[in-house]
Amino acid sequence: MPTLAELLSAYPPEVDVTPRQVREARTGRTRQLVVLDDHASGTQSVAGLPVTTAWSQEDLKWALATGAPGVHVVTGTRAMSATETEDRDFDVTRAALAAADELGVDIDVALRSDSTLRGHYPLETDVVASCLAADADHHIDGLIVCPAFPDAGRITVDSIHYVRGERDIYHPAATTEYAADPAFAFDTSSIPEWIEQRTGGRIAASTVTRMTLAQLRSGIDAVAAILMAARGGMPIVVDAASDSDLRALALALYRAEESGKRFLFRVAPPFIREYLGQDRPATLRGSDIEALREGGRAEGAKHGLVLVGKPAGLTDRQLRELRRRRGLREVEISLPALLDHRRDMHIDEVVARAAQGLDAEHVVLRLSRDGSSGDTDYSLDGRLASGLLAIVRKIVAEHPLRFVVSRGGAIATTVARALGVRRAWVRGPLLPGAVSLWQAEGGPADGVPFAVYAGTIGDEYSLTDVVDLCANVPIPPRQPRLVPPTVAIAPRALQARTAPAVADAGEADSTRAGADAGASETTEAAKSKDAPAASHLAVIGLGATGLPIAACLAETFSVVGFDIAEARRELAWRHGVTSALSAREATDGANLVLLNLRDAAQVADVLFGDDGIAAILAPGAIVVLCSTVGVAEAREIATRLAASDIHLVDAPVSGGPDRARRGELLIAVGAATDALAVAEETLTTLAARIVHVGTTPGDGQAMKIVNQLLAGVQVLATAEALSLARALNLERDAVVDFLRLSDTASFVTTERAERMKAAHSDTTTAAAPVHNPLAVMVKDLGIVASTAYHSGVGVPLAGLTEQMFLLGQRAGWGEADDSVIIRLTEPEERH
Repeated sequence: MPTLAELLSAYPPEVDVTPRQVREARTGRTRQLVVLDDHASGTQSVAGLPVTTAWSQEDLKWALATGAPGVHVVTGTRAMSATETEDRDFDVTRAALAAADELGVDIDVALRSDSTLRGHYPLETDVVASCLAADADHHIDGLIVCPAFPDAGRITVDSIHYVRGERDIYHPAATTEYAADPAFAFDTSSIPEWIEQRTGGRIAASTVTRMTLAQLRSGIDAVAAILMAARGGMPIVVDAASDSDLRALALALYRAEESGKRFLFRVAPPFIREYLGQDRPATLRGSDIEALREGGRAEGAKHGLVLVGKPAGLTDRQLRELRRRRGLREVEISLPALLDHRRDMHIDEVVARAAQGLDAEHVVLRLSRDGSSGDTDYSLDGRLASGLLAIVRKIVAEHPLRFVVSRGGAIATTVARALGVRRAWVRGPLLPGAVSLWQAEGGPADGVPFAVYAGTIGDEYSLTDVVDLCANVPIPPRQPRLVPPTVAIAPRALQARTAPAVADAGEADSTRAGADAGASETTEAAKSKDAPAASHLAVIGLGATGLPIAACLAETFSVVGFDIAEARRELAWRHGVTSALSAREATDGANLVLLNLRDAAQVADVLFGDDGIAAILAPGAIVVLCSTVGVAEAREIATRLAASDIHLVDAPVSGGPDRARRGELLIAVGAATDALAVAEETLTTLAARIVHVGTTPGDGQAMKIVNQLLAGVQVLATAEALSLARALNLERDAVVDFLRLSDTASFVTTERAERMKAAHSDTTTAAAPVHNPLAVMVKDLGIVASTAYHSGVGVPLAGLTEQMFLLGQRAGWGEADDSVIIRLTEPEERH
């Protein structure tokens, strides 16, 4: 794939056009630009313009009466159905024409849409064009299609649209994750071909006017000549690779318009700025935002509210960095709960948790991964949007907010309504071209800084930087990575294989990993992968927790993994992990090794066996022990590694496969400070919280043993409680919902209660996903009992719990999920 320099090497340099030249060309021009924004993030490139989230004639009249050269109207259509979009665009366009007529002004219309070719095309341009055509003064000669957003790495060259990936490599848009959008999928990067496909052949690619980069950079006269030839509202696809290219287009458009031509626009955010001749807005500072709070509802408020979509990809990485740098409370909004009988109860629960959190720290509201909606926030359908609306409105009514940050345009549109932001001003960017700050004009959000963050732009630090700016605290310098990130721009759906869900340990018996699976076990997956990089992370053990850990790390780092089971290596490959054929192969060249193995014997075999990896690790290497093996065992391993100048970071993990995949584990660490410093970025990627409990390996194990005592007892107690509830003829869903809200609620009780719903029959026991094998619980409780005995502490409840789980193991359920223990606590006739 090419770099930008390689893409542009055959083209002339850009025509040097300044914003001042564009403003001068606008001198005496009274026509105002009405921008229909398909979600709220489209204001990210401008400043000093009015924005309205309503579309009555009075609201449009207010915006136009300000005299601003452009006004934004947030329609929110990208999250709507086609029918809803058609009605919304018709209403907005008619209201804009009526308001303009009342004020005696003339308007042009632009449809600000996505810079990666998503959105309702051609529906929106057809609807707006038909409304304008009904007005004799608004004939449309041409439709300008220009999705370029150079700041964000979206450019068009020779009518092919490109998206910048990591390491500044440019990928054709159809090979990126955006092309697999569930609502607006596409399979061509050629914009004329995209037009033909989206119009169902009504507009053939061969009939689309193409304004190439060579033409655009040949001079304003040549560009204006192309525009002067526009007829019948046909599309004109415009190349652009820089802001100056967009300004050259603006100058040519003004020349054509002076001759009577009129255009409709389907464009990305920066076109609006360049067409209006605005200078690039200065990035706002924390002190600027502080001034907005004076005299408003945010004055004196201590903490802010952050809203994000489903954790995936960039969202995941940004949340991890936010957790690492700032204290915060996370509250999950369950999509399924908003769609069933739990709706009202869940809304109240979320509001209560958020309000409690805001008393002490910033609060993040995030959508759950589950539910019928896709992974993009464009699928925020009516019921989900109304639920989010109710949640935010209640929080705003009950608690003062220092700021609100909304990540993702569809979510921001809903949040703006919840905040009562009907009319506002765009004050400028918090990050260049990525995040826009609004100041509401009156209403419940008066004086509350509202940051609208486009969900697909920025890096893992961007969200935290925005929160710091809004909180008016210094942004620390960015630290270099331990290892280089992987290049993974193309979605799994567009690659040769389709990725299944992670964490089905039932697909293969592989929570253990031997030191060597043998060269004869070569798989097609292993053959097709590149050789391990010289600097990478190695993950040994790809079982129920090890696989999601490797998959999570692979989103940020170069990861090579190994498991003794071929099926697990295949699954890991599908999730971006390079598969190795032995532990030594995976470890060769690694600067950090994570062990996710079942017990101390497996750890010792992998490290010190006949083909152990300790023999090939370089002095100073770091081994991270994520398994629960026991205090004495961890200290013995550390001592043996230290003899080769290899450092052990004792870091047993808690939270299960789902949290591992999301990077939300709880990790107890026992390690020297300098060793932890080397491993910290990797652990932070995996963890919602890291607790450094001591400086000696074994200290982390000690904390995990205490945790496992409580976990085992709680799992058994939950099974008994649900069995009693069933005997009392209580409906299980209602019981689980009640327990979730009660004082006895914990992650273990609520999460296991959900899993126990499906653990009553032999069939579901065999087929259910395995989050934590029962045999692992038996092993952990054995460690608890042994540790307590040698410490002189009686643990009778833990001992009884261990015996119950041993009975389950003897019944043949060792590799089933530990929630199957409920089958021992319920009467046989109830199964």
